[in-house]
Amino acid sequence: MTSRWILAALALAACADGGPSVRVETAAGYAPPRGATVSVLGVFRDGRMSRDSWDPLSAKISAALGSDKDACKAGWGRAMREAEPDLAQWLDAQTRENGMTEEALARVAPRARGDLVMTLLTYRYMPPARHAPAQARPRAQFGGRRGYARGATRIAPEPEAHVFELSASFYSAREHKLVAEVNLRYEGDDLDEAMDAFATKLRALLPGARCAGWTWPEPAEDSTEATEPSPTPSESN
Repeated sequence: MTSRWILAALALAACADGGPSVRVETAAGYAPPRGATVSVLGVFRDGRMSRDSWDPLSAKISAALGSDKDACKAGWGRAMREAEPDLAQWLDAQTRENGMTEEALARVAPRARGDLVMTLLTYRYMPPARHAPAQARPRAQFGGRRGYARGATRIAPEPEAHVFELSASFYSAREHKLVAEVNLRYEGDDLDEAMDAFATKLRALLPGARCAGWTWPEPAEDSTEATEPSPTPSESN
């Protein structure tokens, strides 16, 4: 951890059965305001922004931010691509090459309605939700990954089977820097258990927070959502 960051809070140590462990870090001198508004950019997973990865995480995180899923939509998606295709293309290329950097967050922050821009990072196994249908349960995803960067790329460690790690990073639009992180490590089999612990720490970090959206307009209802592009042969691991 650099000198810019201090350990603000620690969860209880992980249980012997691999229960969730969550820690919170904040920038030195930063005190999150009560009632902060948060714009969710999306999920950076396995080397690129992933629209589909927000879905299984959204309900718990939205509730922790005092909102429902409809009010807490991720900015990375069709609305951005239709309103600002050049920005969307740049962000996709930038994050695939360098991870999620402060430079990338600075480019999107002016379009956020919230005080903070939240980006999620996960690069390992994601367990199934407690009541997820068998055919809808997410699988482990492995491969080469570049992680979240505080101005420089952080290389993710080699994957560990059956370990779910999730990090939420918060960029202040006013201070033009990263100000907080919430980090989860979980070795169990229940996504809901992991996300309940994550949401508890999120609420403690940002009491009274609520979601705010983005300034680009929502797409027309009859417009169909394009699927995420498949990696080209040169992008494959």
